Amino acid sequence: MCLPTLEEINIHDSLDERFAAQMFLGKSIAEVSAMFRTHSIQCAEALADMGPKARVFYLPAYLQYLASEDSRGDTDAASGLTRIAHEIMETGWDSREIRDQLLAALERIHSEFARYAPDRKTQRIYHQVPDEVRRAIRMLRLRGNSQLHSS
Repeated sequence: MCLPTLEEINIHDSLDERFAAQMFLGKSIAEVSAMFRTHSIQCAEALADMGPKARVFYLPAYLQYLASEDSRGDTDAASGLTRIAHEIMETGWDSREIRDQLLAALERIHSEFARYAPDRKTQRIYHQVPDEVRRAIRMLRLRGNSQLHSS
């Protein structure tokens, strides 16, 4: 698969899409993975704001980061996954493979939330994240089940 074009990242020419293009345009998965280690919240927000084809292309970099040791204590990055999952589902780019990847990442965040929010203060600040993650998991499963029955 080729790197996403400017038009695939910046569909509506919004400020958020321009920022996403500025961050991601011309970057490989490996380069974006490195960016997540230093700018996770900005990268996650840009990923959510870009066009659907580009979002799906760069999703593996985000999921790799969330599964890595580098994401330990990164509550912002963990909490951003629910928005990205919703964006992917709303645009219809949620193939079975993508749903499975999102489910695995969401389930890891839910079951290992203390890994991303290691202290009580952070857990209180981000107390809504486990519920948001659980709702996203339920929605992905329902969507997957409904698509299985309609096939």
